Amino acid sequence: MSVVPMMETQHQSIDRSLFEVSELLREWRSTGRGGEELADAFELLLSVLLAHTAMTFGMAMYEGDPEVVKAVLAHAPLPVRLLVPVIGRRRYAAHARRVPGTSRPARLGSLV
Repeated sequence: MSVVPMMETQHQSIDRSLFEVSELLREWRSTGRGGEELADAFELLLSVLLAHTAMTFGMAMYEGDPEVVKAVLAHAPLPVRLLVPVIGRRRYAAHARRVPGTSRPARLGSLV
């Protein structure tokens, strides 16, 4: 699957998860019921967000100017600064091995 359709699919999953969390949260706030279902919905939302952002950050780190990436991460919370470079690179390399067939595909700037 190419990057754009994959990102669109991930965005749809994020939208569905956000909708589900919003609905369950509204019920939980008004009745105090459904906490387990709400927790499960938050877990699903977290997993789809991590899948999306890890590959996206990995791609940005691969394609982007190292100084810009460093500056962006400097403003992120400590867990993000520590985890995103490792997880993002791994996720993007795994995606690149599946799609272009190499963990080090040609950079977008070199294709122009």
